[in-house]
Amino acid sequence: MPSRPLIIAGRFPYCRYVYCALDQVRGNEQQAVWSNHDRKQCKCIRRFFYKKEERNAKEQWYLNRYFWKSESLKNAYELKEAFCHWL
Repeated sequence: MPSRPLIIAGRFPYCRYVYCALDQVRGNEQQAVWSNHDRKQCKCIRRFFYKKEERNAKEQWYLNRYFWKSESLKNAYELKEAFCHWL
């Protein structure tokens, strides 16, 4: 009797999809109604959205600023955090 192959799913592809989705939401929100300054600034600080819970005051200030500007960006970020916590 032939053995069935064991399917293994790594965590990297799933994390990649989640981070790409967050980046896509960020990009869509930037182009929607934000000013040129906010668009450029948000693109420069996009790594702040990828970090886990440990942040300094400056990083947290920027996150709060852009979450205030976009509810969908805040929701996408919270989903990313929930996924990382679950994983």
